[in-house]
Amino acid sequence: MKKITKEQFRKLINKTNINSALQSLPQNIRNDIDSLRKHSKYSNVYLLLTHPEGQDQYFLDYVDVDNISWREMYETELHAQVNRGCVVAI
Repeated sequence: MKKITKEQFRKLINKTNINSALQSLPQNIRNDIDSLRKHSKYSNVYLLLTHPEGQDQYFLDYVDVDNISWREMYETELHAQVNRGCVVAI
């Protein structure tokens, strides 16, 4: 799980300008996303974005949809909801 800023979190959740949102991320995260895109069956990268209640921290994690079951995806989305976040495809 990668720590990101509040502004980066909001840009990714809003998805109004995804290129701008991606450019605001650190280079190592952008490299990870590019690598995942190249190796994904679907050409999308799924990101789990969370902001746990009571914390002033924001997190990003990668969801490998190529290798998880529908139940694991459901649990991932539930985890996002509980932690005031969401799963986004980019």
